[in-house]
Amino acid sequence: MFFWPTFDMPTAQNPFFMKNSLLIIALFMFTATGCFAQASLWAAATTGGTNGYGTILKGDSTGHNFTVVHNFAKTDSSNPDGSFPVGKMAVANNGVIYFVTELGGVADSCTICKFDPATNTFTMIYQFYANFYAGGVPTAGIIKGSDGLLYGATPNGGTLGSSGAGVIYSVDPATDTYTDLYNFSGTGTGPNSELLQASDGNFYGIVGQCTDSASSALLFSFNASTRQYTTLYNFNVSNVNYFQRAPALVQAPNGKIYGVYASAPYIGALNGPGMLFSYDIANNHFTDLHDFTNVEGLPQGGLVINNGNIYGETAGDSTHTIGQIYSYNIPNSLYHALAPLDSAIGVTPVGGLGMLGDELMGSFLAGGLYNNGSLFTFNLTSNTFTKLLDFDSPFTGAGPMCDILKYDFTTTGIAPVTETPIALYPNPANNMLYIQNAEPNTPYTITNVLGQVISHGTISGSLQPINISQLAAGTYLINNTRFVKE
Repeated sequence: MFFWPTFDMPTAQNPFFMKNSLLIIALFMFTATGCFAQASLWAAATTGGTNGYGTILKGDSTGHNFTVVHNFAKTDSSNPDGSFPVGKMAVANNGVIYFVTELGGVADSCTICKFDPATNTFTMIYQFYANFYAGGVPTAGIIKGSDGLLYGATPNGGTLGSSGAGVIYSVDPATDTYTDLYNFSGTGTGPNSELLQASDGNFYGIVGQCTDSASSALLFSFNASTRQYTTLYNFNVSNVNYFQRAPALVQAPNGKIYGVYASAPYIGALNGPGMLFSYDIANNHFTDLHDFTNVEGLPQGGLVINNGNIYGETAGDSTHTIGQIYSYNIPNSLYHALAPLDSAIGVTPVGGLGMLGDELMGSFLAGGLYNNGSLFTFNLTSNTFTKLLDFDSPFTGAGPMCDILKYDFTTTGIAPVTETPIALYPNPANNMLYIQNAEPNTPYTITNVLGQVISHGTISGSLQPINISQLAAGTYLINNTRFVKE
């Protein structure tokens, strides 16, 4: 049994004179700190708040001073809203934040909503059950593709209606138009993880169970241009059992996709609670990296990759474990338990992990001061937690199941250099350098130590490869982050 909260559910090198270099450096510093909108963090609670149906919260860039900017109303057809926000939130190219709710709208139809930070305006743009043949009950969030469209998946609905096994869909933020891209056939549950757009442009995800005539969980890919769906790997288990949402997949600088699945019936399963795996999209090779034990717990929450390590979380039960924060070192194939969870901080991770500077950040569904969940950071040097917010149901809400969103956007529609340095890997590097954990559409500039511009570009996804083979050996900077070319 889980710990549940107490609530209801290039250009070539360009030389410059030293004085011009100093001017460029000064302008760069001003650009990075003065002319852009102040960064902020956004979170959401599934329940609680003024109306009891969840909240949207905004905090400062350090993860403090969270305030409620919207209370979900879950109203009727005359004024549809939503409730129970889940999964990833996405920032469109126009600066508007999009997210999905698992309840609310007409007849609890589940919704796609948006919130404009510039005007503090909330808008519901689509209700799934209002057209059940186009998907239903999203249990994971929404992401932005490299083409600027938003993409998501649902485990129910589609062309078979109430017997459908879900859809893959897109939303055009320019018009808020919903498009059904692919319908899963068969019976049972379809995709319950967010989609990952990898470096090859394809989307990847996990199907929960019993779909497309397979009585097992599946890893799949989807090409949005051709609408080609491909089953990549059969986990050969009758059920991949998650509470609401499957942890999202991530891609490492080596090009491989990493993920976890959780076995049924949770902790105590014959073959253990689940697995950490990799999938090489270049040669279609699947590898079981680590089998979780009952003491380690059930893999939940999302993964994040930083400096060659995968970081993740597990949930516990009342018998075996309370859960833990763990790492997996990719070069050395080494799993390491970093710290057990603490009910005073929070338990039952569902929302994904992210990076806030050089610390992990995330949320817990339960635990904390009021047992309504919390937001936290985790120091990777001391392996200690810091609580950012205790959810208090009547006010800030309860039970967060969304990832914390880092928001940094200008009125020009160009994402600025982030206040937090971007992550580079490997460093030092020889031929290829990868930018990790940066927001798409963020511009980058490579300069030498004199401030001379070497090249520039725009980050297209969460993992951006950069060819540095033509650079001379030495020290360079990408925005405000230093790297060494060997």
